[in-house]
Amino acid sequence: VQTCHIGLKDHMNKAKIVMNELENLLDDAASIVQTAKEKYEDINHNLDSVITSSDTEEVPLSDLSTPKVTDYATMMAIIYSMVKQDYTMQVRIASSLNLKSSPGELETYCQMWSLRPFVDDDMMHRAWSLVP
Repeated sequence: VQTCHIGLKDHMNKAKIVMNELENLLDDAASIVQTAKEKYEDINHNLDSVITSSDTEEVPLSDLSTPKVTDYATMMAIIYSMVKQDYTMQVRIASSLNLKSSPGELETYCQMWSLRPFVDDDMMHRAWSLVP
């Protein structure tokens, strides 16, 4: 039992490292969105100048059917939130396990662990659909 408990703690430590990496990726995505927003504002300002100086020239619009940077970043934030809640639940379960845990308690923990109540399958499928 002690060996299993040590192994579980090791897995939780590795999961913590993965969570930190995901958080860093989310921070990077937020920076990218901010940069894209600033560029979009610059383009809009320049576009306004073009439109007011020449009404005869057509200005191409972006393809609305393709995912935008903000779509990816928003999905990343949603996925991160779900994974973090699931990780937090697993840490709580793992930290409360001991030799005095009742069979009913253990069964409840097993159900919670396998059900992953914080992970929305539909949202995960939508996220995968954004991957080219």
